Amino acid sequence: MTTRERNLATILIAVVGVMGVAALANAVFLQPFNNLRGELEKADQQLAQRDAEIKAEQNHIARIEQLNPRLTQWEKLSLPQGDTRPEAFRAHLIKLRREYNSYLNKVLAESGFKVRSLVVREFDARTAPTVDKKTIGYVLPSNIEGDASLESVVKLFEELYRAPILHQVKTFSITSVRTSKDLAVKMSLEALLVNGADHISKRNGDIFAKFTNKGKDKEPILLARPKGAYRDITNKNIFSPSRETGPTDQGLNKDADLIAELTYVHLTMISYSDHYGGCWVARIHNRGNKDDTALLIDAPLPKQSPYLKAKKDFEAKKRTGPTPRRDRRGDSAKVENKLEEPVQKWEVKDHGGNTLLELQVVRITPSRVIFQANKEKFYSVDVGESLREAMYKEDDEGGVCDAPLNKEQLKKLGLMGDPTEVQKKVKLSSLKFSKDRNGFEATFVNPENKDEKRVLAVDTLPEEFTPPSEWPVKDHFATEVLKLKVVRVEKERVIFEVDKKHYAIKPGGNLHEAMARPLMANEIKALGLKGS
Repeated sequence: MTTRERNLATILIAVVGVMGVAALANAVFLQPFNNLRGELEKADQQLAQRDAEIKAEQNHIARIEQLNPRLTQWEKLSLPQGDTRPEAFRAHLIKLRREYNSYLNKVLAESGFKVRSLVVREFDARTAPTVDKKTIGYVLPSNIEGDASLESVVKLFEELYRAPILHQVKTFSITSVRTSKDLAVKMSLEALLVNGADHISKRNGDIFAKFTNKGKDKEPILLARPKGAYRDITNKNIFSPSRETGPTDQGLNKDADLIAELTYVHLTMISYSDHYGGCWVARIHNRGNKDDTALLIDAPLPKQSPYLKAKKDFEAKKRTGPTPRRDRRGDSAKVENKLEEPVQKWEVKDHGGNTLLELQVVRITPSRVIFQANKEKFYSVDVGESLREAMYKEDDEGGVCDAPLNKEQLKKLGLMGDPTEVQKKVKLSSLKFSKDRNGFEATFVNPENKDEKRVLAVDTLPEEFTPPSEWPVKDHFATEVLKLKVVRVEKERVIFEVDKKHYAIKPGGNLHEAMARPLMANEIKALGLKGS
């Protein structure tokens, strides 16, 4: 091998060696280093992205907590936890449902909300919010339907959101009502029982949280405005614009308001009671006035009834015995000791305490109550029926009309006197000239209806718009027997009309004698009256 060839071989071996070392270095060091650097850069990007996501989530949570401060104390504001053993936990959920239902009834009544339907459903874990695909607890759904003024709706919403509990109005709708100034309201609510919430034992068995207002244990600010400030919303009612009303409109509105209020007055029970002396008693509820209720009876209690004896003993103990101590149940002892006395008269009042109707019970049967409204007409209400259903019916045109018991029904019930006997007792007691009327006026008396006296005339006094010419003659049950209309009052007699026939009566005479002889056609023509 020549020198030249040896040099070339040496160079070739060196080049091959260098390339081998380079390939080995790339395989052993450079390539793993580059891979590692790429992974580190990727990890840095992922970390930065994760930090950004965490920061965004923290900002989102902070924003939510700012908008809804109650979420910062969810452990205390959630419905409370109980014993986790299956049977005990089911009993705990039933207790929470019952307590929440009582709370809703209370806040609805205090707001003036007239409830048609309130349903607190069973707890449901399927509809509860989730975190990492796991539910955080249970949802307690509720549905409410009823009628309320705009003021009552605003008050209800404010009271719901001021309550220290995790619940929300999920859906609601408000519509105006044609026959009432109230609004028809439907809403659904959801209350949360969150896993990890305070145990009910920390709240002394109550569903609401207790706050010491020391340190961080302070009740969160739940609404932006002070209590009552939201009532300003009612200054302008967008659902029922105000309008000027005349006297006729006011009368119609009054009737419409009465009919609407009677929707919430229900007869809920009739039972036979030995405690009240062996008689039928009935329970009536007015859900439009804070669930006002009364026990009804159709006659005075027998003096020897167990109730009156218990009442006498209770009053004697109150006068002579020591003042009873309050127990841990608070006012429950008062309720237990309270003796409820049944009544024959009861007033139907609205939420403001205004009397709308006076109800007089005249008979209670196993299935219905017969009552007189405002000392006038008689009606019958069945168990489970509202007073609106009992007193009003829909006519063929969809309107509402009065539906009292008719004369035949009253006769069968023995609540109507003999018309002939009533007519015999109703007399024309006097006739005299009135300067203020510039005409004669007649005074009738009706001994059958609490010695009623009625002055009738065809001329008006200065303060009258129409003359007092008509008179519904009633029996001792206050049932109308006939309607009399005076058409002429003379010095010695009165001409009156009943059922399109004309009659004449003189002082001292009674209706039965006068109505035995209707005026003839020629007599009516001579008087210038329209014939019958």
